[in-house]
This record gives sequence, structure tokens and C-alpha cells, in this order.
Amino acid sequence: MYRALRGDGAYLDDIRIRVSDTPTLAESILCYSSIGWFTRAGRQNTFLNLYQKTPGSAATATSFGFVLVAQGSADIMVEHGVSPWDVAATKALVEEAGGSFTDWDGTPTIHGRCARQ
Repeated sequence: MYRALRGDGAYLDDIRIRVSDTPTLAESILCYSSIGWFTRAGRQNTFLNLYQKTPGSAATATSFGFVLVAQGSADIMVEHGVSPWDVAATKALVEEAGGSFTDWDGTPTIHGRCARQ
């Protein structure tokens, strides 16, 4: 079970988890759920540019991608077209594991501009 409490850290069962310390984008593992959301939002080129700069990637479910980042198994999770309830819990998990969680403009929020169609 994954859990996080503001100021207390993030845990997998009773083991504290941390984001990776991968120093560069060129060494990072990228997670994403679907290129379709990026295409519908007009951000396909932005996504593909990021995708091409990372040596490894994995398409995964939204929440699981954020969990992989929180436990250090992946370095980046990008998503578009999510609702606040899709990511509220994982924001706390990622941040308490030492990572950052922002919208596309760099604002630390779960209420970013998303294109749902």
C-alpha cells in the first residue's frame, strides 16, 4: 500500500520511498498514458520532443506512472486531459517522495488546464 502524509514522507507499506536522483533528461525514464490526449490538446509536438530526449519510456495508467516516479522506478510522468480527482492523491505521494508535481506551466497544482474532448 502506498501512502503519504504532508511533512511525514511517502511510503510503500512501511518502507520510505524517494524519487530518483537521475541528473539529466537524457538519462530519464518517461511515463505517459496515451499520446491521444496530447494530440487532442494540440501538444503532440511538445510530447514527442520530450519523448525523443529520453532513452526509455513506458505507456502506463496515469496513477501507476506517478507511483513509479514516487518510488524512483521512473523519472518523469507526463499527462494531459486529467481531472483533479485523477491526480490529487498522487501529487501528495510524489511531493512527499521528494519530487515536484506541476501543470504544464510549472504551477504546483492539480487544477491545470486540460483539454477534455
